[in-house]
Amino acid sequence: MRAAELDGASAETQTTMLAFYRSVCTLQTRYRADLEAAERDAGALTPVQYRDTAAMILGTRAAAAGSARDAAHLLPIPNLFRDEWLSAQGELIGLFDRLQQADSSRAAEMAAVDLADTERLRAVARDLLAASAQQIENENPRVRVVAQGLPTSRQVRRDAAELAECQMPS
Repeated sequence: MRAAELDGASAETQTTMLAFYRSVCTLQTRYRADLEAAERDAGALTPVQYRDTAAMILGTRAAAAGSARDAAHLLPIPNLFRDEWLSAQGELIGLFDRLQQADSSRAAEMAAVDLADTERLRAVARDLLAASAQQIENENPRVRVVAQGLPTSRQVRRDAAELAECQMPS
């Protein structure tokens, strides 16, 4: 019954479903690109540069998550099974909000580290950057899982699988 209803959905509804997928893939790709752009080689820096660079990377990661969260607020929502699509949108907003809040806190913690103890400074930076990277690695695949769990027609699933925005980078 549900599959027949989805497959028989209007062209407008199916287009909106596909637009949701395209938007999710685009925001995830943009988020990943923002993260990659933020990474810098911080090995031979002075303590001040090291601290500031680590805080900047964490701050940029927080900003990327905030941008992704804001983009998730604008996802197109189809009328068919609307509550499920709104729930998925809310889950994506929450996911990026958690990433943004965590990296903002890490950036503030990094910015407050004492410069006099350079070993501790480097250890804190490594720990905070590693915790951030681990959280991103754990949460980022969830974006696709949320989108894949949505009710869609077989045609929308086929079309979504072929979207350039949804192809995983090699």
